[in-house]
Amino acid sequence: MNNYRKMAEILGSSEEAEQAVNRFAMRVAAARSLLAARMGGKSIVVLQVTNHNIRIQGATDHPLSELLFGELGLQPGRTEQSNAKRLELQPEWLPQIDTDYALVFQNHIRAGSETIYDRMCGTHAWRSMRAVQNGNVLLIPNWFKMSWSPIGREEIIDELLMMTDTLPEAAKESQ
Repeated sequence: MNNYRKMAEILGSSEEAEQAVNRFAMRVAAARSLLAARMGGKSIVVLQVTNHNIRIQGATDHPLSELLFGELGLQPGRTEQSNAKRLELQPEWLPQIDTDYALVFQNHIRAGSETIYDRMCGTHAWRSMRAVQNGNVLLIPNWFKMSWSPIGREEIIDELLMMTDTLPEAAKESQ
């Protein structure tokens, strides 16, 4: 949001930007409360599949991570490299990931990310992931790009709320 404020200052619309930031803060607070109730401390991991590799998004140093794990208070899944900003690797090197939900963005589908995704799905680490075993793998649009703007962040929140509203009943009852 700092970049948004700086741009507004340059354009001479700081007051409107502050109002938008305040509205967004209230939206985040409401969403945080709803997500806490719906997720019940369940963890998520965000994966980006490209035509070259798998990227495991860390819990820091990216607007998407800041939104999900900071502002919205979601719990990050655990990997051996949980503190890294982002981990890039070949699908066969996917580490054990302890998570309840896997959110997957397939980038560059026309360039071959589907092949990398299929290779990942064939690994022992993928098949042994709790999220995979429980059918909690959700495909997402490009939240990485969307997370840089207030409008995109609102869309991410809306999508998260829709996803969590449609969680399997068994998962809801255990929360």
